[in-house]
Order: sequence, then C-alpha cells, then structure tokens
Amino acid sequence: MSYLDRNVLTVSRLGLLAAAVVLLYSSTASSQSDFLSNLNESLEQVVSKVKPSVVRIDVITRDGPSYDGAAIQQDQTSQSGFQQIVGSGLILSPDGYIMTNAHVVRGATSIQVVFDSSVRRTGKNRSNLLRARVVGEFREADLALLKVDTDELTPITLQTNSANLREGQLVFSVGSPEGLSNTISLGVISSLGRQLDPDGPISYIQTDAAVNPGSSGGALVDTKGRLIGINAMLMTEGGGNERLGFAIPSRFVELAYQNLREQGKVVWGEPGLKVQGITPFLAQGLHLSQNSGVIVSDVIPGSPAAMTGLKILDVVTHLDGIPIENVSEYFETLYHKKPGQELAMSVARRGKRIDFAISLLPATEQSEAPGESDSTINLVSRLGVFCSALSSHSQAAVQKLRSRRGVFVEARSSAETQQTQLMPGDVIRSVNLRPVFTVGDLEDVLDRTSTSRPLILQIERDFRFVFLTLEQ
Repeated sequence: MSYLDRNVLTVSRLGLLAAAVVLLYSSTASSQSDFLSNLNESLEQVVSKVKPSVVRIDVITRDGPSYDGAAIQQDQTSQSGFQQIVGSGLILSPDGYIMTNAHVVRGATSIQVVFDSSVRRTGKNRSNLLRARVVGEFREADLALLKVDTDELTPITLQTNSANLREGQLVFSVGSPEGLSNTISLGVISSLGRQLDPDGPISYIQTDAAVNPGSSGGALVDTKGRLIGINAMLMTEGGGNERLGFAIPSRFVELAYQNLREQGKVVWGEPGLKVQGITPFLAQGLHLSQNSGVIVSDVIPGSPAAMTGLKILDVVTHLDGIPIENVSEYFETLYHKKPGQELAMSVARRGKRIDFAISLLPATEQSEAPGESDSTINLVSRLGVFCSALSSHSQAAVQKLRSRRGVFVEARSSAETQQTQLMPGDVIRSVNLRPVFTVGDLEDVLDRTSTSRPLILQIERDFRFVFLTLEQ
C-alpha cells in the first residue's frame, strides 16, 4: 500500500469516527433532552399534588418561637408586646385537621390558617383565611394538631415506612418561608437518623433542601408527593439557609395525629427510668465497655422499674426483643406502648445480660425545680458555679428533693470565661462516681481529678438523676 493510500484510508477512518461522534452526541443530547423533559414533567406533577395540602399559619403570640424554623414578622410587632409568627402546616384530613410544629403555635393568642388562593376549594367555608384552634400537642416530638371549620380539603399522603427511604434520595421541601406560601425547594436526604442531641427523644431526617424561617410545619416529600417528614428546624449561623434542614419523620406525624384527634394528647407508657445516650466522654468517665448506646441514669423510687430491680448504670440493650442503639429508639418504642402494657427490657450489667418484664405507667410531666435557698454560698471556680452544702438547707427545702446528700447549685458565675451546663437548682451528687457531701468534698475531688480526664457529674435536676459530662 502506498503512502497516499494509507493517508486516504486514515482520513476515511477519521471521517467515519467523526461522524460516529456526531451521531452519538446527537443521540446523547436527544436522550438528555428527553430525560430533562420527563424530569420537569414529573416535578410539576409532584408540586401540583402537594400544593393543595400545605397551608400557611399566622400566629399572634406574646412568646417568640422555640426554633429558627418559624419566622417573626417584626413589622407586625405592636407596642403591647405581641408578635406575629409565620409557620406552615399540613392538611391531614378532608374535615379540617392540620398538623404543624408545636413551637409554631406555643403561646398563641390567635391562630389563622391561610389557604393558597390558587387552589380551588369546594364545600363549606371556602374562605382562604380561617381561624384555627389547637386540638392537642405532642411536645416530645414538637407536633401540634389544629382544627379549622371546613370540609372537602385535600389531605397529604403519608409515607411512614422508613425502609423505603435512602440517603441521597431526591426530596422537596414545601412551606411558607418568610410568609411566602407554597415555596418549593429541591434537595436530597443527607441523613435518615440525625441525632442533634444524644439524649433527645427524636432523631431527624436531614436534608439539604432549602429550609428557611417560616418553613416550620411544612412538608418534606418524596418524588411521588408523599410526606416523609414535617420540617421542624434549620441550622444557621448568619440567619440564612445553609442547607441544613431537619424534619420529623412522618411516622411520628401519623402517631401524633391518631392520638391527638381521638384523645387530645399522646398517651404512652414509661417504666420509671431516666436514660441518657452514651458518649465517648461518658464512657471514659464511667468506665463503660462501650462508647454508644443507652444508659440508665436514674430509677424513680417506687416505679415499676425500681420494683423489678433495674439499677443506675444498667445499659439498655433490647426493648421487646429489638436492639436499642440510641435514646431516640428507646423513646420511639415507648411511644407505641400504652400504660398497663408490659415491656420486655434487656440490660447489660457488669458484662452480664439481665432480662426484665416491666408494667408501664402513664408518662408524666417533670416536676418543678426546687426553690432558692439563702444558705452560705461558695464559688466552685472549676465548674463556674456558686454552690452550698445541701445539709445547710432547711428540712422543708430538702424534702422537695430526692437527694439527701450533695451540693446545691445556687447560681452560675458571671465571668465571661466560665461556661457550664450546670443550672441553678441542680444538686451535684457525685464526681466520676465519687460521692460529695459538702462544697469542700466537691473541691477536693475536683483537685484530685486530672484535667486530662472528663468530669462526669451525677446531678439531680427536676426530680430526676442525670449524668452530666463536662470536658476539661
């Protein structure tokens, strides 16, 4: 073959390759166009499905919101001290039951539900602005059920099976940020079980879909328009959205709705325990063999848990045969149990598994904190608090406490360099499991504890025993 023939063949091959690339590009571009067109159509269908089920909630209150997820309309604040809070809500039934966050309506003197004017409604009370009343609250999950006098509403569809959810899954946030009704944002699920507080009763769905003030109570939905969570809060440093939104899983919405509609409250059973999440610092200070899990920090005297033999420092491993890995799983199990029912609990104690059968009592509100004392006060500089010996208090004051020994926290230090988790009214019972009786005992134990070790204080707070971890 001649040099010219080889070059002609090469050019021919290049021409065919170029033609193939052009055809492939055209085919790919066409496929991309079809994909985007189908995606756009799917998104429009989701929005049109969810839009009639999400409402704006305007609240007049004397108290500000508990979280950044509710927007305060400062221009609506009057000299009388009232504030207008803007949140969102979800229609759960055709006859006017609407779920929102409890912190949105807390302290409300007036609640109004604003329906989207572009959504045509039938039936009675077709006004786009209706007054609402609070049916009940499930404060542990930050949920409140409202009722408006209307019918033929469009309820949102719930997706309560968390097994069908995946991290990275596309989701939509629908709410009223800054009062702008039915604002849509697109994102993904970042985490399905985010614990913001290791001792908190709820774990959240974390999303990077934009959640701004006013979005609280709004919908987090999947690509089929089914509710997977109710937006509860955002995490921000500068006041804007930083793609850190947190939603309460829809299974809690369903639980709250069923109970609040029927009884006005969520009735659940408890064994008479105070539990905490095990952290590496807590494990080190208490010489535990594991860095995570659930530990018993208090057993209420006379409770079913006390009568069956549960003890402080027991590690809860199973409830009703199901492994328990964190505090939110512990509480979620209890939320589905009724008072009088029996709970099977397994704990680890000194390396051994012990099984208990506990009859549950109705969950109760926490007791009030003990009152102030006028006994001699001393500064414990290492903890940043002023303390007094419990023995120096009057018998009447001590009788309000469960502790008969320990050090009473009177106040926090005002020094800017002092930061502490201790609160006035706390009773410090022990430091790293060493009992303390006087302020001198406390100072002595602190002096003999290396600053390289975490401090684990056992305290009494609100009539409950709690382990408090203080990093040095």
